[in-house]
Amino acid sequence: MFYGVGHGGLEAILLGGIAFYAFFQAMAYRNADLGNLVPPEQLQLARAQLDLYWSLPWYTALLGALERIFALTIQMTLAVMIMQAFVRKKASWLFLAIAWHTLVDAVVVFGVKTWSIFVVEILVGFMALLSLAILWRLRSENDSSTAEEVVSEDRDSRTALPPRPRRYSIDQIERSRYDHNS
Repeated sequence: MFYGVGHGGLEAILLGGIAFYAFFQAMAYRNADLGNLVPPEQLQLARAQLDLYWSLPWYTALLGALERIFALTIQMTLAVMIMQAFVRKKASWLFLAIAWHTLVDAVVVFGVKTWSIFVVEILVGFMALLSLAILWRLRSENDSSTAEEVVSEDRDSRTALPPRPRRYSIDQIERSRYDHNS
């Protein structure tokens, strides 16, 4: 699960950083004389892009953050599903994870070309909720261990002998020292 969090978290940080950088650039260029910054043949396009950026409603910038939360949820579920392939020794979990990832990506790619971004985000949000349901279901299956099993495992770990301490010779200790002069 931490792999999914790490992968999704890193992706969120990188994409968030790029969006934050773009926001600061837009702020810096908002009232700047673009004629000194942009080649003359690209000046009209640069102005049009800035005008479009500032004409969007404020909440459209938050859609990216919301999408990252949804993606993080889905990626955690995918990581757990892949882990199930190894824990349960069933390759079908790997194929299920690939199929779920493919379905999510297909909905996004098809939806962006067909519907508005708001419809796509609602669909991805629904898929994130389904992913949470999958996680919950897998969690409840894994929590089926009884109290007796936990107690017996704990009892077994207490009866095991601790490892004997390793003895080091004076020569081994001397060779392991850090010599700051060399």
